[in-house]
Amino acid sequence: MGGAAGVFHNASGAWVYGFTKPLSHKDVLHAELLALYHGLQLAHHHNLRSLQVKTDSQDLQVIQLQHTFREGNTVVDVLAKHGKTTKYFQSTDVILFDAPPSCALPLLANDVIGTVTLRSAPNLVLH
Repeated sequence: MGGAAGVFHNASGAWVYGFTKPLSHKDVLHAELLALYHGLQLAHHHNLRSLQVKTDSQDLQVIQLQHTFREGNTVVDVLAKHGKTTKYFQSTDVILFDAPPSCALPLLANDVIGTVTLRSAPNLVLH
């Protein structure tokens, strides 16, 4: 039996929130991922938008989140739209694709060759 835990500090290092959760898993990586998951849920619940994640696990060392516009993430965008229209599943279900669904194939090909999709800018004037 193990546990997942986390602490939220402000920029000055002062305590903001902390949590712990008992786990029946003995796998360290699984416990670290569950701690991250529950920490992200708490951050969302408390409207914390700027996060820096630190871990003492050597199994889970590199997490980098980077913003990209929808045009730079077209495959994920089309999968999200596909998930929104998928029937016969519960909202807690995750649909796993072993191969790209047909709706994503053209976009995936564009990603592979590096096609750039420009964001529409109605007031843009080029000289």
